[in-house]
Amino acid sequence: MRVSASYCSLFLILILSLCSLSFAQGDDYKLFHFSDQGNTLSYTVRFKDHKNNIIEWNWEFDEKKAKTLGEKFGFNQNILNSKLPVQIQITAKSKAELEKKKRTFLDQQKAKEKKTNAEEGKIISAGLFRRTNLARKANQETVLIDLNFQEAVSYYKPFSLPIKTLIEDTFTKIYKKSPDPIERIKFIMGFIEDIPYGIPPSSLNGKFIGGIFPPPTIFEEGYADCDSKALLFASILSHYPDLYKIVVIYQKDHLLLGVQSNGLSKKEGFISFNGKNYLYIDAVGPGRLPLGEMAYPEKNIIGVEPIDFRKMPTSNENNLFNETFIKQIGYSYIISLSDGENDLNSFKIDVSTANLEGYFVNLMNMPYSDGKTYFGSTSKDIFLHYQKDGYLLLKKFTNEKNASTFPIFIDFNKGLKLINESPNTEYTLIKYEKKSKEITSYQLNIIKTDASGNFRAFIEPGDYSILPGRIQRLNGTEKIYRYDGTHSALITEFQEN
Repeated sequence: MRVSASYCSLFLILILSLCSLSFAQGDDYKLFHFSDQGNTLSYTVRFKDHKNNIIEWNWEFDEKKAKTLGEKFGFNQNILNSKLPVQIQITAKSKAELEKKKRTFLDQQKAKEKKTNAEEGKIISAGLFRRTNLARKANQETVLIDLNFQEAVSYYKPFSLPIKTLIEDTFTKIYKKSPDPIERIKFIMGFIEDIPYGIPPSSLNGKFIGGIFPPPTIFEEGYADCDSKALLFASILSHYPDLYKIVVIYQKDHLLLGVQSNGLSKKEGFISFNGKNYLYIDAVGPGRLPLGEMAYPEKNIIGVEPIDFRKMPTSNENNLFNETFIKQIGYSYIISLSDGENDLNSFKIDVSTANLEGYFVNLMNMPYSDGKTYFGSTSKDIFLHYQKDGYLLLKKFTNEKNASTFPIFIDFNKGLKLINESPNTEYTLIKYEKKSKEITSYQLNIIKTDASGNFRAFIEPGDYSILPGRIQRLNGTEKIYRYDGTHSALITEFQEN
């Protein structure tokens, strides 16, 4: 059973964001959804926070940028193929000559191997991996290659920026405060832990990925393991370089993070490294471990690596996606609905950035107490849909001046109206195109009056007719109303062409 406590919507530049707050039992609340809408990737997650509340987020990310970020990860797995021994036949007139030729050949092979290793090292490094002496996974006794955590966190920092902004807005809009550093860590742990657990393959699409998913692939594939979740967690924390200092803690077949903290209680587990204490952050899931506990305390710690956020650029140096870019192209849409003098505070708007016939995403959120809903997108054109008894919204809105904040005021009292008609009655709303008698699905909307017999449509300007019942063909006697966006007037009877 779920009892709704409250709802809110969150506005973010570049992303559609929303959250709802409720309470649930069991794991039915969990949601981890990804969809590709062409030029935009849409993400939806629902998780339990550190206070046992249910939080839901939606956001968007540019498809091309996400693809580029994902393709960076890993390298051609053929590099890891075992090198076959070289067999040669050397002829010599004397033993001394034979030894000389053998030394020459071996020196040439060593030089060649050194050059090959250097070239392979560059390829491995370009894929955000590195050679290591730390054998922490079962297959690493022969393949000593692991993730370059410092470089990977830096590279995927831009991808996690929307998540960082969602975190701050959740505290502002729901908890009505700014979190302290430890509370923020606990909140992020809830988000990371509720990502479905699964072990990635060692290779994907012909590339070695070491059993790790980078952040974009986590959302695309829908699951992650300890390494992958730690990478995502660290990339989020990288946006707070002045607040957090972390280390990566390696165990055999496991990985977790540690965050520096001076105020430790006796109940909190930590590791001391270079004279500082680091609280354990083990957000592997699916269990929800508290801060300071390890999933596998029986396993020895075989390595500790510091991660320096201060060495990471404020904006990504590859110019793929940076904070300045976000502020330049993101638009904030502030949507208000009213019915004359009354605000409509119980609506759920559908939104699309394609067209009025395209795929609509339901915002699923209630407006703020001021009656407003907030939506962020990189598109200057958005299409809104809302329908219930007595109301229809189906209209395009264009941010022609590319304003960073774009208010949308929708007053149904200025829409195409039916007043004091039959209550709770279905009608067919038709938009005329070239005065054709044939009705297309785009032209037709089935509507219904409310209990008072009223109906208001806030729609695109044009010629319309409203007929009782459900119809599929015009008969030539319909009244046509010309709607200019604020007023409607009877203009003519339908005439045969």
